Amino acid sequence: MDVRMGPVRIGLFLGLLCIFFGIFWAMYLTLRHDEIHAELMSDAVRFLEEKFIITPPAPEGETPHSGHTMEHGEGMAPRTHGHGADPLVEAAHKRLLMGHLHAMGLGLLTITLSILLALMDVSDRAKIIASAFTGTGSLFYPLTWIIMGHRTPVLGLDEAAVSVRTLVFPSLLLVLTGLLLTLFFLFKTTFLKSS
Repeated sequence: MDVRMGPVRIGLFLGLLCIFFGIFWAMYLTLRHDEIHAELMSDAVRFLEEKFIITPPAPEGETPHSGHTMEHGEGMAPRTHGHGADPLVEAAHKRLLMGHLHAMGLGLLTITLSILLALMDVSDRAKIIASAFTGTGSLFYPLTWIIMGHRTPVLGLDEAAVSVRTLVFPSLLLVLTGLLLTLFFLFKTTFLKSS
C-alpha cells in the first residue's frame, strides 16, 4: 500500500465495508422479497391484534361478522392490494431498500474522500479524523433506514422515523463533519498555499 494511504486506511476500510454491506443487503432483499413482505405484514397484524380487541368469529346460527373485526377502530386491519401488501408494508420495504442505496452511496463517498485526503498536504492526524468520521457515519446511517423499515408497520411512518433520531443525527453529523473537514483542507491546500 502506498505510504500516503496509511492515515486514511480506516476510511478506506469503512467505505469498502459500506459497499459490501450494500451489495449483500440488496441480495438479501431480492432473494427474500416475499418472506420479508410476509414478516412485515405479520408484524402489522400482530401490532393491531395487541392494540385492539379482535372479535372472534360468530358461532354457527348467528349472523357472522365480516371476518375478524375490531371492537375499536374497525377497518384498521392492513389492507391488501397490488401483490398483497398493505401500503404501510410497501413503505417499510422501500425504507429497507434505502438502506442499500445509502450504504452504496456513502461507501463510495467515504472512499473518494479518503483518497482525496491521502493526496493532500495536511497532517496525518487531520486525515485520520476526517476519514474516520466520514466512514463511521457512513456505516451507521444506512442502518437507520433498515431499523426504520422494520419499525414502520408497527409504529407508522412518522413514529418510526422519530424512533431512530438518536442514531440518525450523530451519523449525519459525522459524515457532514468529515465532508466539511475535507473541503476545508482542499481549500487550504489549493488556494491558501498557492497564494
